[in-house]
Parts: sequence; C-alpha cells; structure tokens
Amino acid sequence: MGTILFFEDDPEFAKKTSLSLSKKIGSSVKVRLAKAILSKSNNYSATFVERLLKDLKNLKTIDLIVADINLYGIEWYPGLSAEVVSEVGKRLFIPVCTYSRKVQDDFERIQESIDTSIKLKNEPERMPEMLDEIMHLYDGFTQTKKLYNRLGRRTKSESLPRTLATILDRPQYVDRFSLYGLGNQGFLRLTSKELKRANLALQAKTVPYLLGNWLLLSVLRFPGILLNEIAAASHLNISENDFRKSEVRNIFKRAVYEGPFSGLGPFWWRYELDEIIDKAKVSSGLELARKRTHKDTKPCKCSVDPKLDAGYQSSRATSAKFPPPCCCSALSPPYSNVIVCIPRGSAAGKITDKSESSFSFSWMN
Repeated sequence: MGTILFFEDDPEFAKKTSLSLSKKIGSSVKVRLAKAILSKSNNYSATFVERLLKDLKNLKTIDLIVADINLYGIEWYPGLSAEVVSEVGKRLFIPVCTYSRKVQDDFERIQESIDTSIKLKNEPERMPEMLDEIMHLYDGFTQTKKLYNRLGRRTKSESLPRTLATILDRPQYVDRFSLYGLGNQGFLRLTSKELKRANLALQAKTVPYLLGNWLLLSVLRFPGILLNEIAAASHLNISENDFRKSEVRNIFKRAVYEGPFSGLGPFWWRYELDEIIDKAKVSSGLELARKRTHKDTKPCKCSVDPKLDAGYQSSRATSAKFPPPCCCSALSPPYSNVIVCIPRGSAAGKITDKSESSFSFSWMN
C-alpha cells in the first residue's frame, strides 16, 4: 500500500483535505496526517531537521509528502516550515510538493520561480483541481519507480540520462536528455561509475527519486524533447484555440506522451510531431490541419512580431513559397534543444504573476 504524508497545521482543513484526497485517490493509497506521527518533545537541543528525520524514519514507506508552506501552528514544532520538510524529504529521497493557503506577494512569487521544489499550481480554493494534481504527482513518482524496478541490473548502472531515456522507451533521445543536465545539474550528480558502486538497495531508493524530480522539474518544465500545450501549438504553428479542438488533436495523437506525470499534461514528443509533418509531405502542422480538418484553422502568431507565424517548418518549406518563421522558431531542430517561441496572447507570452520568461515556461502551463 502506498502512503502520502500530509503536513498541515490547521486541524479542520487537514482532516477535510486528507479525507477528500483519500476518497479521490482510492483505497490502495493511505493518506496520513503528519501531526499524528510527530514526536512530542520539549528537547530543543536537536534541530527540526534532525527531529523530523527521526520521526519519518519510523514509517516504513512514504511515497509523497504534501505540505503547506507555513506550518507554524504544529504543536511541538513551533516555527516549522516547508523548507525544513523539503530538506528532510531530500535526505530521505521522498518527493515533496508544497502549497500556500495565502495570496503570495511579488517577492514570494520571484522566490518560487527560482526554487527547485515542487509547487502545486492549484491552491486550496480550487480543491478539486488541487486533489487531482496531488494524485497525478503521486502516480508519476510511483510509475517512475515501477518502470525503474523493471530494468536489468546493467541498465540501472547506466548514466541517469540513459536510464531516463530507457524507462520512457525513447533510447534514441539519450543525447537530448543529456542536454538538460547542462542547465540543471543538481539531479545529475550521480555518475554511472558511482551508480555501479552503489548497492542495489541504495540504487532502488535514490535513482527513482532523482529521475522523477528531474523529469518533472526539468524535462517537462522546459519544452524541448517534450512540449506542453502552448509549446506544441507554437511548434506546429496552430493557434491555441484551434489546437484544443479534438479533430485537430487527433491528427497528432501518435505523438502524445503517456509516461510518468502525463496526467499533468497533455504533452507531446517534439520529434514525433515533426515526423508526422514530414510523412504527410507538408511544410507545417498548420498546413496539415487545414488539409485534414478546417481550411480556416488559424496560425499561431509570434509574440515578438505578430506579422510572423510561430512554428517549425519542415525541410519541404522553401523561402520562395513560405515566409521565414519567427526568430524564436529558428532555434528548432537540429539547432536547439529548447523551444523558446511563445504564442502571441498566451498566458506564457506575457509578464504576469503566473509566467516566468520566454526561456522558462511554468512546468504546468
């Protein structure tokens, strides 16, 4: 049986939310309130991290921790915060996601944008969506662990990019996965040589944790190998509204990502979108959509220059017949690993309290 540990200092909210989450996720997963397992001690010679480590080690298995950012009201742990919980989770290789019940100010939002911990997109005011998100996070980490455990011993000792490419059944993309380590090396500190030295029990505990966090916070967060809805629409040069239509989506369903955390999507494999376009012998996703659905399917306009279309054009496009794509799209394959073009008018194309920059899409945008 899986376990989700819930940190919340408001007893009424904790009870209500844990019961709702238990009902949502099913009987195969136990949702436990952290307050019930924390030690009651007035010995403050030990730090909160040391005490919490000792308390959580008494539980055999914890698959996911969900914590409020502010936990000041928890008895015996005055001043406890999500930062302490996250540090303990990191030491025990337990994924931690956090939420805030109060409206964040601008400074807190800036801090969040550079933090590597998992922040829930949905706040408690949107309880059904928040519960769905927690469920998909739990499913993503447990699926990563299951896929890893199926690997042979030799594969488990490979580098983390190669292991991730293998469990996602895309070994041909190993070099592309490796590129993500250039900008976010925190998850890739374990080399293949160190993994080979580690015993199987240590590998089984640490590697799925690292792979799951890396996939969620880096690969899925920054569109490159995998594209979220906004990036996919931009790459295909189809307006976001038209791309959401089922008849348009069906054209590209073969490229849909179905691996860990796919419930937080949808996401698409970038190069498989390109293969669909190339096999159809068209210049872009827009041309294909107009050919197979509606001729009035709208293009995706660049946020920098609205006169230009976004999107990657296949090698079939010629400068005489097709205008050049926007400057952002010029970084499409084979020149870059990351999509930086933002559709005009999209939430990610504006400087808002929900966006980060053209180079760092929110992982759930």
